[in-house]
Amino acid sequence: MNIMGRNIIIIDLGVYSTKVGIADMNEPQFTIRSLMNSSKTSEDILFGDEAIEKSNETLPLLDYKWDTMEIRWSKIFDFFRYIFEEKLKISASELMEYTVVLLIGPMQPRSHFIRYYQALFSKFKVKEVLIISATRMALLASWKTTGVVVDIGYKSTRVVPFYEGFRFAHAFNHQDLAGKDIDEFGEEILEIPMIPEKKYHIPTSEMIVKVIEWCDEEVRDELYSNIIFSGWWSANPKITDMIYKNMQKRLDDHALTMVSPSTPFYNWTAAAQLATNQLKDIAVLVYLPRKKYEIEKKWEKLLLFAGFKTKKWGLISYPL
Repeated sequence: MNIMGRNIIIIDLGVYSTKVGIADMNEPQFTIRSLMNSSKTSEDILFGDEAIEKSNETLPLLDYKWDTMEIRWSKIFDFFRYIFEEKLKISASELMEYTVVLLIGPMQPRSHFIRYYQALFSKFKVKEVLIISATRMALLASWKTTGVVVDIGYKSTRVVPFYEGFRFAHAFNHQDLAGKDIDEFGEEILEIPMIPEKKYHIPTSEMIVKVIEWCDEEVRDELYSNIIFSGWWSANPKITDMIYKNMQKRLDDHALTMVSPSTPFYNWTAAAQLATNQLKDIAVLVYLPRKKYEIEKKWEKLLLFAGFKTKKWGLISYPL
């Protein structure tokens, strides 16, 4: 469907799965497991369930880590082609009239944004691209511009604070304890100081408090009153209730307010709402057009146009 003169594809890249669909849908049309395999004797690469079905000793399953520092950039073209051609059934000529909204993991360097732009513009010639951090998307989905986003993913939990839409550059924490551990050991694993393999970690409630205390004193009360959960596993109310109760025990003089996602597709749905102008009161979209990409050769100017900028207090703004 054409929305405000745009045909919009939403792609939410995740460690466990990637959610894909057209923006006028209520939820993604496809959820693709973050697995692939390829043969040395064939150029064919399989993703998701197809990779699982045809895996064997000579064709093993591999994780692809699109939202981490270990991105296999050589495969990103193949994955986007798989999404556009195999799943969405959009031809190369049709794709030139589509806008792509891409959700990626938090705290990625600018070089990753550049690589994504290059992949979508140079190879697929899409009309426009908007790249959004998944944590920033969760913040906007709660109709907030100030708050702390607690992203419970498959392999890690991240705590990212924002003030008036800007991310605190110095206040961020994460640990490699998240969804896969919850599946194996239960929800309580997030709040105990030691897991069965005898690896110590900080309880999630304590990690949230530490991040907020790293922020400027005058904004802490507002951050405590705007704690937003995101990620597939945070849709489990047992997890957010447990963290809330433990934070209450730690804090006597702060009012706590937490927002939990109503669906595992929370970020994808929010991106669709943003793209269809339903969140226009709190966010202004800045799509990077292919024509500007082809004309402007300096990435600093392109990134500035796309929303990269800095502000006082060491705050950093990525797109949106």
